[in-house]
Amino acid sequence: MNDSEFISEDWRIGIANGLVSNLSIYSQKDYRRFISAHIQYLQGLCRLSQQSVNNAVNESLTSLLVTIELLSEQNLYDYVNNSIEQSKSNAPILFSRLLFITRTVNHGNAFISTYGSNFEYTSLLTEDMISYAYTEGMIYDNECSCGLYSNCTTQATFVDENSLEMVPVKGLKMGCTPSESCRLSTLECFYDQSCLNLIQKYTNYHNSSIPLSTNSSRFPENTKIDELIKNLFNEQWFNQSNYS
Repeated sequence: MNDSEFISEDWRIGIANGLVSNLSIYSQKDYRRFISAHIQYLQGLCRLSQQSVNNAVNESLTSLLVTIELLSEQNLYDYVNNSIEQSKSNAPILFSRLLFITRTVNHGNAFISTYGSNFEYTSLLTEDMISYAYTEGMIYDNECSCGLYSNCTTQATFVDENSLEMVPVKGLKMGCTPSESCRLSTLECFYDQSCLNLIQKYTNYHNSSIPLSTNSSRFPENTKIDELIKNLFNEQWFNQSNYS
């Protein structure tokens, strides 16, 4: 995914340029409100995961081994492999902790999303005819309230301006915040040409996009992005040791 056009800045800008600059014009149920934010968040995840992998590799390469006697080839390989496995295990944990802190701060402080997707202002008129504006958590599938949970979601849809038909976007979710709904989405749409055509149609994106190959990843198409995060979006770790 790190080499895909779908996380490139050119693709995100191309999608964003086809949208109305004032996203509030789109219906609250229209994925066009969130698609640019989803792409940007996915870009950030891939960039941070790559940094985490690089840090893990550098940690292994710069670690020291001091012994009082020469190790056998097998013992050295065992030590190196154990060290690498430890670094591989630590990298996703450190990455997840960083994201957990950000998510906890955002939800704990009840920050209102600029997309108007987690809280809405409601006007209340008192007996003294004084009007107050207070916030209420938005409700998504299964009566999930953003006032209580940050991971409430619903199916992502494009709303057709003419028929008002809601057209589902395969694998993608909308919810309290673009970051949380992105985590609970899958990348199925990016493997499906008809789904990519749908995105192009509703975002006025004029360049053709080639879907991801199902043979290019060890992860199934319907793997949630949250699971990819736990694996650092990493397809494979390579280890080459030389005793000499």
